[in-house]
Amino acid sequence: MNFLPLANNPRYAKLMQDKIVQERLRKAHEDYLALLRLLPVSFKREEEAHKRRALTPTIDESSLSEDVREFERFNPAYKGALPPIEQNIGQDVRQNIEEARHHTLAAWKQILESKKEEARQNLTECFHQALQKYLDNLLALKKFIKSICTMCDIGGTKQAREMFQALIDEAKQSLDMQDELQQQDSQSTGFGNDKGKKHYTNFNTLNLYLQSLKNSKALSTIAKILGRAKEAKKQGQGSGQAGMQEAQSKRYKEELQGVTLGRDLENLLPQELALLGDSDLELLFDLKYIQNRLFCFEKQGLSTTDTPKRASNQGTMIICVDTSSSMRGKPEHIAKALALYLATQAQTQERACYLINFSTRIETMELSSRGGLARLMSFVSMSFHGGTDVSPALQAGVQKMQSEAFKKSDLIVISDGGFGHISSTLEKQMQAQRAKKNKFYLLDINGNSGVKKFFDIHWLYSTKSDNTRVLYRSGNGRN
Repeated sequence: MNFLPLANNPRYAKLMQDKIVQERLRKAHEDYLALLRLLPVSFKREEEAHKRRALTPTIDESSLSEDVREFERFNPAYKGALPPIEQNIGQDVRQNIEEARHHTLAAWKQILESKKEEARQNLTECFHQALQKYLDNLLALKKFIKSICTMCDIGGTKQAREMFQALIDEAKQSLDMQDELQQQDSQSTGFGNDKGKKHYTNFNTLNLYLQSLKNSKALSTIAKILGRAKEAKKQGQGSGQAGMQEAQSKRYKEELQGVTLGRDLENLLPQELALLGDSDLELLFDLKYIQNRLFCFEKQGLSTTDTPKRASNQGTMIICVDTSSSMRGKPEHIAKALALYLATQAQTQERACYLINFSTRIETMELSSRGGLARLMSFVSMSFHGGTDVSPALQAGVQKMQSEAFKKSDLIVISDGGFGHISSTLEKQMQAQRAKKNKFYLLDINGNSGVKKFFDIHWLYSTKSDNTRVLYRSGNGRN
């Protein structure tokens, strides 16, 4: 990769060893070279005009005037840059017009070459900046993935690696030198029917708010409340006994099965224990212990359990995230961090999860298929920054509850509550779902638009005080 700038920068050394990253960078460099080759096309018409004027026979002063007019047509910023015509004409009119035209066309040619060189330099500088931005985005992405894996107790590196590979192209927009999706629409107020445009969240910023979620007692409590509601469904609502079941269990360590990575001190291999006998290697032991990568004997036995029947769709969740303009900034990032946490927990626990990103329109994604975690982060990083209308999101959620996989699901809206009321028809549909044991929650971030009684529980969270209080709880509301 030595053909690229920054190739020897130690900050990116490890990143640029990744084969997928190398391939993306190689392709980007090829695109850059292709743009350089195409650059002359941008100046083709002006070059042809210059050539045409140079071949025009000298007749009179009007020919010189036409040279100047043609030059200024392609170079309005250089208007008046050429010497006045009258200064180049003496007594020998024809000879001096010839000299004046030669001077004018030579100056035009010099300016044209200068513009072409400036364009080449600008393109090269733009490529270098885009390259650095892309690599910085990938570093931020790695940090982000590490945070979400730590928070959701995702062990090993396989899933993290899969997420990184799947999201590499999410950072590619900077490598393409296209910033349109990252521009914010300053004209949108966040209310009304403004549809907005898609925007993408910086991974560094999102990672910052993941840490805020981790450190926020109030938000952690909300996450646990929702988690407990899901867990109650998952464990306690079976419909009878399925009988006695016998299964392999690592809890009963009766038989040696092999070697595994972990930190089970009672079953460490002798060579791992030997590290503690050497002061120089003791640090390595500590590091492997923290990373859960000590070699241990793997043992297991048989356990007999009385297993209740349980519907496969219990514990599912529908998460609606408001990404309208009124949520822009800290509220939106908190909403996304909480959605990421809840959805990642559901994914790692193999429970179906459905996400709805809404403003006045919606985009949806189901997390029950392979690669869901990677697609989750790509999805949650998107924003609309338009107006706010919760009805399409609730309607989509109610419709999803009709499917077999989401019959027992609960729905949580994470918003600032700035969406007014909903239609009586939609409210009746939500009530019908409550009769089928579905619940609807609202986490209102910094909202001031009043109580929403069409939810079972309406929480209000303040970003300033990091406190949560219940604005409304129906008789059907849990917790």
